[in-house]
Amino acid sequence: MQKILIELKILECRGNTVKRNSCASLTLLAFGVLTFSSCSRDKPQSLRALNLSYQGAATENQDKAEDSSTPQFLIDAGATIVEANFRTLAQGRYLVAENGGGGAVNANRSQASSWETFKIIDKNGGALQDGDFVYIQTTSGQFLQVTNGTSLSINASSRNPENWELFRIIKLNGGVIGNGATIGFKSFSNGKFISALNGGGAGVDVHGLDFGTWERFYIGARVTNTPVVLATSISDQWRLVWSDEFNGTSLDESKWVYEVQKPYWLNNELQNYTDRRPENVRVANGNLIIEARKDNFGGEYSSGRIKTQGKVSWTYGRVEARIQVPSGFGTWPAFWMMPDNQSRGWPACGEIDIMEHVGYDPNVIHATLHSAKYNWSIGNQRTATTHVEGAVSGFHVYAMEWYPDRIDMFVDGVKYFSAANDNGGPDSWPYNSNFHLILNLAVGGTWGGAMGVDPNIWPKQMLVDYVRVYQK
Repeated sequence: MQKILIELKILECRGNTVKRNSCASLTLLAFGVLTFSSCSRDKPQSLRALNLSYQGAATENQDKAEDSSTPQFLIDAGATIVEANFRTLAQGRYLVAENGGGGAVNANRSQASSWETFKIIDKNGGALQDGDFVYIQTTSGQFLQVTNGTSLSINASSRNPENWELFRIIKLNGGVIGNGATIGFKSFSNGKFISALNGGGAGVDVHGLDFGTWERFYIGARVTNTPVVLATSISDQWRLVWSDEFNGTSLDESKWVYEVQKPYWLNNELQNYTDRRPENVRVANGNLIIEARKDNFGGEYSSGRIKTQGKVSWTYGRVEARIQVPSGFGTWPAFWMMPDNQSRGWPACGEIDIMEHVGYDPNVIHATLHSAKYNWSIGNQRTATTHVEGAVSGFHVYAMEWYPDRIDMFVDGVKYFSAANDNGGPDSWPYNSNFHLILNLAVGGTWGGAMGVDPNIWPKQMLVDYVRVYQK
């Protein structure tokens, strides 16, 4: 393999691992991958967010950079791109990237042309809607960013879409975002809204404490198929190996089987898991719908649970689903995995909970690993929680990246949990064999019903836009 070695001094680095003027080298591999090495290290490190274009797909036989750690913010290959302009609510002035990008951002134009046109990149795909994480790209290809990540100023000079460039799009009254909607942008890095000074006619900053008048814009939008070049090392890309987009009219039984169980079968849950009953499991409008009902069908409550056991399973990879969870006391939705071989029994066989949610805590999402050494029955399970604003009112992408040496969990591309293989053998790390997927909506139980079950909220639905599995 041909290599070119470049010695250099680091002049500036956004992260904390390499200091200004540190000695380092870049290695350019023949097919366009760069690796990065500090002079004090032997192992090359991937250079994050390098602005490279790469045409064509990577093949399984291509060499890869030695460090395949994934950037914190991934953009799905199916990211939705919306071409848009933004007009202030207060004064009717358009947002503009001066010179088409590369510097200042203002809100002082009376009409929209190319400099006032942007691409909204919904990083996880699907319909653009309230609460989605997005990047905003100028016609020249730069991204709007919060200067230094924490200041109140904004510029359009970034070529690298990471956390400083990440915004949550907010829609007045919620829902899907289309032409003419009233929207705003809340910075991921400093937690404040983009605000047009004086409501328009002047500059723009990122100081809005709430979604007020100066923070509101009318959007003129249309979906476009124009591709966007994103900065991701080839070594960080995943290959889609399995998915269900739920675009049909019924559950695809070549991929899923129904788990049929009576009430109190597990965790003191109240539901009857039914078999091929469309009231509980169905596909409609591009979503899988799992519905829990208080209808006295084989028990006071009925619901659905499906799995890929016996159809398909995997060892290692990236597993993700775009889900909207229900609200209300007594709901307990989950997206998780169990091993094909459960001969050791639970918890020794292992369990991977990618997403769990209980309705009495509506904006909190949980991820957990169970094993013989670490599990809830002895109070030391490896777990984490994260606050997800709008978990019950919109879709979010829940993902796991599973490697031989660790498991990482993400919500909307943001990693919030990582557990390392402690090399203690299968009692602590039973995650080196095939696991299958499970989706279910439980009612009550030891956790879901810990604060009681509200008898007046049913039916409740768990909506799943897609499930995807990637491997390298």
